[in-house]
Amino acid sequence: EQAEKAMSEGLSVCKALAAMFHASDEVNEAAINFVAMTAMQVGLSEEQNQEVQQVMRDGGDYEAALSGIESNPMRGLFLQRMLAAVLLDEEITEKEQELIDRTLDQFGVTRQLGAELVAWTNVGLEIEKRVAGLLQKI
Repeated sequence: EQAEKAMSEGLSVCKALAAMFHASDEVNEAAINFVAMTAMQVGLSEEQNQEVQQVMRDGGDYEAALSGIESNPMRGLFLQRMLAAVLLDEEITEKEQELIDRTLDQFGVTRQLGAELVAWTNVGLEIEKRVAGLLQKI
């Protein structure tokens, strides 16, 4: 039952990410790969992956997907993946900020903590870019 719940939450994480990309009009190859990597990370089945791909194409109920993410570890995973996705292009659009705020509200996270998460996610992405640059010198 525990594993089943985690799988269900993993599906909700991926559906929420897919709905976010669709709502932000940012469904492209990078977004599809980003969600696919998350799906692999949480161990979705091929059938569940198809459900997620359909949400990417047709849209989905973002709040319903969020409500399926109940445990703190999965909420943390979702916030981490969501903020990384939003910040990949180094800017937060009005639509993206609205989605962030709705997510923070749904999860009971304060705006201050949300702002700190955004700031540290930015730092993490900068570090990843610098490391990638160093690795290219090898």
